[in-house]
Amino acid sequence: YYNLNASTKTAEVTYEVQYSSSNYSTLTSVVIPSTVTDANGATYSVTSIGDDAFYGCSALTSVTIPNKVSS
Repeated sequence: YYNLNASTKTAEVTYEVQYSSSNYSTLTSVVIPSTVTDANGATYSVTSIGDDAFYGCSALTSVTIPNKVSS
């Protein structure tokens, strides 16, 4: 899930509380894309990873992070 900032065209990887009942405990690998596109076709650069972005991912052993992620 992403928080999108329309003014800077940037995106933050985040944890979506609304879907907290989903079970991500078996997820072992994540590849974060360098860009994401919203429903209207606007493209955002992924520049940060938010607090608790991988909450509930207890089996996670690998995260690939693009170069533009700075925080």
